Amino acid sequence: MNIVPVITIDGLSSTGKSSLCKIISKKLNWNVLYSGIFYRILAYIYININKNIFDKKIFSYFMDFEIKSSCNEKSIQVIFQEIEIYKKLLLPEISILASKLSQFYFVRKSLLDIQRSFRKEPGLVADGRDMGTILFPDAYIKFFLYSDIKKRSLHRMIQLQEQGVNVNLKTVINEVKKRDYRDLHRIYSPVIPAKNAILIDVTSMTLKEVVNFSIKKIKNLF
Repeated sequence: MNIVPVITIDGLSSTGKSSLCKIISKKLNWNVLYSGIFYRILAYIYININKNIFDKKIFSYFMDFEIKSSCNEKSIQVIFQEIEIYKKLLLPEISILASKLSQFYFVRKSLLDIQRSFRKEPGLVADGRDMGTILFPDAYIKFFLYSDIKKRSLHRMIQLQEQGVNVNLKTVINEVKKRDYRDLHRIYSPVIPAKNAILIDVTSMTLKEVVNFSIKKIKNLF
């Protein structure tokens, strides 16, 4: 049994999971895991290196990627062949493909050990969609964020525009709806709150309010 404490933050896309994860990990000085980055890396590998997703060797390419996501980093860094590629992993074509690849059972299963290896002292804050249900069912405390689709789509649209991608809200809403459907209806590991998760409706909350609420719950436990 692994006694290293874990805090999980789950929810659908663009609910603010990563922002909350980063802030909590920094406050606690714990390790951090952004699980979605692994599916984005896999999509990048598929597009640029190996288009045979059923080739088990495709997962060996992860050894060539260096992920820097400690609580002291301002943002995630992904290094491949000495080049920082994180911004490329946020491009729409990568996002869409990553979401589709995540539907495959063997893909999710193949990434389990890689993601669980981030569980190290003094603790781990993990952000994803099945952190509290599949990856770390023994987590000390589990949060599940949900929000109005329009707010989530606005968040995603601003993120894309900051990367120089010209998109409109209607297009983003449609993409978010498609992604939600895939996440909610996949056979293996659909996005659902863990039975003992703390549900947080962030629709009308600021990030600061979400952080304060979460930290209060954490302090009550520890």
